[in-house]
Amino acid sequence: MSRSLKSILYDAATSLLESRDRVEARDVVRKARMLHADVFEREQERLVMEAAGRIAKAIMKELSENDQPPLLSLSGLAVPTAIAVPKEKSGFYYVRTDKATWTQLLAGERTRATYVERAAARLDAYRESIAYMRPVMERHPNLTVAEAVELMKGSVA
Repeated sequence: MSRSLKSILYDAATSLLESRDRVEARDVVRKARMLHADVFEREQERLVMEAAGRIAKAIMKELSENDQPPLLSLSGLAVPTAIAVPKEKSGFYYVRTDKATWTQLLAGERTRATYVERAAARLDAYRESIAYMRPVMERHPNLTVAEAVELMKGSVA
């Protein structure tokens, strides 16, 4: 049975992270393709369609978040070109702002509020980690996080 593209990419990513100090996504793809060219060949059409879907999704998201020109001009209101409206099960559909109903306008506001809340929670967690590491890493800025954790374990023991 052949392996999935995702598992091949995962293995390449973890291998590179183990062996290198810095890894970029393109490094992962190159290694995986070098080791499993047959899988990339087999998956080509599906990958193109998935990539096109992701690009289209990113464009629609960008149109729903554009807070600077080109904004849709509606009597001086600063509104994005499109509004992201959650679908019942999952995902979103988009409505051009000037064509949105009141319900869709409110759904778009809830979507934006949810994004902000999630981003704030992730930032808070990241800041907690930095605060935890700060005492050691400020004194030793060239340590890696793993080295600092080991040093902190030693000072607690």
